[in-house]
Amino acid sequence: MLDQVMLLGRSQLQIFVVSDNYETIRERLLHELGLGVTMSVIETGLLEKPQKGVLCVVHPRQLYAVTSCIQAQDPQAFITITKIKEVHGKGFTLARTTLDNETKTNGKDEKT
Repeated sequence: MLDQVMLLGRSQLQIFVVSDNYETIRERLLHELGLGVTMSVIETGLLEKPQKGVLCVVHPRQLYAVTSCIQAQDPQAFITITKIKEVHGKGFTLARTTLDNETKTNGKDEKT
């Protein structure tokens, strides 16, 4: 119980989505809900079909909005939701950067 209380402020949910509509789901999570996403190249088990999966880490309060958004795009989407204790890195413990800042930081100014 003490572990739950201590980690309550840091715990997040990891959502992984497999859907033929992965690009639309990605766009909606990024632009409508303002969330970060990671795309993963996967292969479906039964048909061995190449596909992309959408990975997103959210606060538990955002779960309903996220799952509603996904199911609106694809009611048959395969969604897993996993409770994670702690998240570190860009967008969580490090500040998010915009695309312009990211390309300049990497020494690749796309505008030139």
